[in-house]
Amino acid sequence: MNEFDKRQLAIMIQKIHAFNKGSLHLSDLIYDLEALLNILTNKDQHWKDLFMGYWWDLEQVYATALDDEKKCLDFENQKIVDYAIENLKKLVEIKLNYLD
Repeated sequence: MNEFDKRQLAIMIQKIHAFNKGSLHLSDLIYDLEALLNILTNKDQHWKDLFMGYWWDLEQVYATALDDEKKCLDFENQKIVDYAIENLKKLVEIKLNYLD
């Protein structure tokens, strides 16, 4: 994998950490992760499909919260977000470690 993709993956990790620290909103994380994924040049479709599955969970929770005009997530939706975030982070870390 090239240096460009490595940088995009590193930025994904930074975005996830920023979200976990509370300095990035869920909506921004969703947008940023999708944009970063879309510019990767790597053709590993299986990895991208796994990533998009967890990303989609975030998108659905956020869309539902918007539709319901909720200011914060309920317990079940927060569990979904936490699980998706943890798995997105693992996927990126695995990809980065594979590249080293």
